[in-house]
Amino acid sequence: MTDNNGNDAGRGQRERWQPRGKRLGLKELKGRASVRDYLVQGRELLKEERYDEALIQFEEALRNNPDIAPAHLAVGNIHYKQGRLEQALTHFQRAISINNQLAPALLMAGNIYRELGDMDKALKDYEAALEIDPKLIGAQLGAGKIYMSQERLDEAEQRVRESLRLNPELTAARVFLANIYLQKKDSPAAVEQLRLAIQTDPQFWLGYLQLGKLYLDEGRHAEALDEFRDLIARQPDYALGHYFAGVSAMECADYAAAVRGFEEALRLDPAMEAAHSRLAAALMKQGDYERARIELLDLARTKRRSPLAHRLLGDLYASTGHYRQSVEAYQAALLHGPQLGDEYPQIAEILHSALSDGQKALALREVFAQAPLAAEPPERERGGGSMGGGRGGRRRMLQGRRRRKP
Repeated sequence: MTDNNGNDAGRGQRERWQPRGKRLGLKELKGRASVRDYLVQGRELLKEERYDEALIQFEEALRNNPDIAPAHLAVGNIHYKQGRLEQALTHFQRAISINNQLAPALLMAGNIYRELGDMDKALKDYEAALEIDPKLIGAQLGAGKIYMSQERLDEAEQRVRESLRLNPELTAARVFLANIYLQKKDSPAAVEQLRLAIQTDPQFWLGYLQLGKLYLDEGRHAEALDEFRDLIARQPDYALGHYFAGVSAMECADYAAAVRGFEEALRLDPAMEAAHSRLAAALMKQGDYERARIELLDLARTKRRSPLAHRLLGDLYASTGHYRQSVEAYQAALLHGPQLGDEYPQIAEILHSALSDGQKALALREVFAQAPLAAEPPERERGGGSMGGGRGGRRRMLQGRRRRKP
């Protein structure tokens, strides 16, 4: 892990990270600065988001008195913001050892343990923080996420509902609660929470994304399309929104709209393989086989081991009477996707039969039609558009955001 200055955060004791910035307070303050002066100056710099300079002030305070728990908390928060998790954890633990009633330090230690994958320690710290301060929403949600990962859904729901009791406008908690209901197979309750999130903040684009995907999974394609169009209106540069709008339009047999959706997704994220394959399928539905063929050949060249590209080429060649090429394409799909042979053993039987190429191609097309295209692209393809990338950006995508007070 590297920090914002390019330093290796994993070097530990071998090479201590040094903050950059002017040592404010040393020159400006008349005479010898007190510990309180350093703390006040550090807090002022934090408000201005001048983190490196604030860090110097807090560390000066700790050099004068290493037992100031709030200073350790502040230093830990700065390290955490800048991605140095181990250094942050050290300071949070030190703050807790000085004052075991410091709930924010327990919360932040829990967050780091959860990011590092130590769920037992994370849950212990979250619960300890809540014993001290039951109104600490971050600890409520953090504990809820761990309970959800452990499939303790009732306990997860209890934590999220408590956070919403404390702040009914917390859209992140609404989305979280909706996901819990989806795991409980309670779709109407999930829809209700997503609707409440959108009502709370009409610009909350993640609510439209989640609601559209839910409708898509339930086969409510027209409603899904409406939600994805609302999403696009708010995040026009989000590739995945255009992709899902294309998927929904295709399910509604609006192939022209589907083509537009996939083309826009690819303009924003040219590497999205799922959009290439979906675009080709939509073009075939329109009867534009030549453009679909070019799209699939390009995809097959760049993604040579993609069973989907070869499967769609098989469909295309079968539809245009090029049966020998169709059979070869289906063979390539089976070669690069051996799981297809496990799920559909008749594929191998047809390929090794004495049928003519035409009979094989048409029979294989029927079998492959039973394997629908995946609605959602793989995780590695979901970074397109303005929402992608980064630890903080990822968190915003998953959790949403709090509605700001006017």
